[in-house]
Amino acid sequence: MPTPIGHALFGLTVHLGAAEGEAARLDRARALAVVAAALAPDVDILFQFVDGRNHHNNETHSIGAAVMVGLLALLWARARGRIDAGRFGLAIGCGWFSHVVLDYLNKDTHPPIGIMALWPFSDAHYKFPWPPLRDVWRHFSFEATVHNLITTAWEIVVLLPLLLFVAHRTLRRGH
Repeated sequence: MPTPIGHALFGLTVHLGAAEGEAARLDRARALAVVAAALAPDVDILFQFVDGRNHHNNETHSIGAAVMVGLLALLWARARGRIDAGRFGLAIGCGWFSHVVLDYLNKDTHPPIGIMALWPFSDAHYKFPWPPLRDVWRHFSFEATVHNLITTAWEIVVLLPLLLFVAHRTLRRGH
């Protein structure tokens, strides 16, 4: 599981890549909504407090969930009278899916290994065989803190250039 910082950087990259025009690019509420969507799939961690079972990396970490969230965002935006409702819904769905992509690309050390990426079509867990991203240790110790700080730094090294590239391309295009 990547860190929230990695998910936020990738979500911001999606926001900039999906923004049509300067107004959308500078829309802080839209940017925040896409970043929130990129972070949201990890809400499944809270479900274990309800029934004691591990739900992480299951249905919320899938293309099906991303499509559903994108459609709900589109309907919400239409109901609010947003003229860019379609683009808004697509950006939110892509923000959610960015979480799925990063979790697929990270080293996973907590069973079940992988994510349920193709739900609702399959309940199998999928994992990239050569993960470029590190795992996050989910316990508290000095070693875990150091490990997680290094993991965060690595995500910044990998994802910040992508964000800067997309920002540069978006500004160059003039939209």
